[in-house]
Amino acid sequence: MGDKGEYDVFKHSPLRYLGYVNEFGESFRPFIPNSVVVGTYVVATSYAIGDAIHKGQMAYTKKSTMRNWIVADKVQDTLIWQLLASVTIPAYIINRTVHATNWALTKFVCQNHSFRARGIFKFIPTLVGLATIPILPHVLDPLIDEAMDHTTRPLFKTLQDKYASEIPPSDPLKNKSII
Repeated sequence: MGDKGEYDVFKHSPLRYLGYVNEFGESFRPFIPNSVVVGTYVVATSYAIGDAIHKGQMAYTKKSTMRNWIVADKVQDTLIWQLLASVTIPAYIINRTVHATNWALTKFVCQNHSFRARGIFKFIPTLVGLATIPILPHVLDPLIDEAMDHTTRPLFKTLQDKYASEIPPSDPLKNKSII
C-alpha cells in the first residue's frame, strides 16, 4: 500500500480527498465568495501539514541513532511534496485553466449567439476546471518527484552528511550544532 505495504491514512482513506479541496475552490471561484476559496486552501494546507506530521511520527517510532535526522527528512520531504503537488501547482493550473476558458468563450462566442444566453454557458469554465482535476496527479506527481530528486532531497542529504553524527540524540551536549 504505502512504503513497504504499510497502511497510510493520508493516502489510503477518504481523508486524502481533503488535499483536493482547494482545486474545487479554484474551479468554483467565479461562483463562490473569496473567503470560501481561502477556506479551501486552509483545508488543503492543513491536510499537507497533517500528512507531514504523521510521516514524522511514523519515523519517530523507529529506533535509530539518527532518528532526529530521519524524522526531519520525512517531515520536510512530505511537507514540500504535498505543498507542491496538492496545494500550489494544481490550484494554479486550475485557476489559469478556468480563466483561459472563460476568456476564450467570451472572445470567440458571438455576443448574440443563443448559446450564450443559456445558463450553462457561465458554468463551462468551472466544468473544464473540474475535468482537469483527475488528470493533474498523473502528470504532476512524477514531475514533482523528479524535481525534488534533483533539488531538496540531495540538499537535505548533504546537510545530513555534513552535520549529523552518530551520537544518540539523548546526549545533546555532544551533538554538533548546525547554527
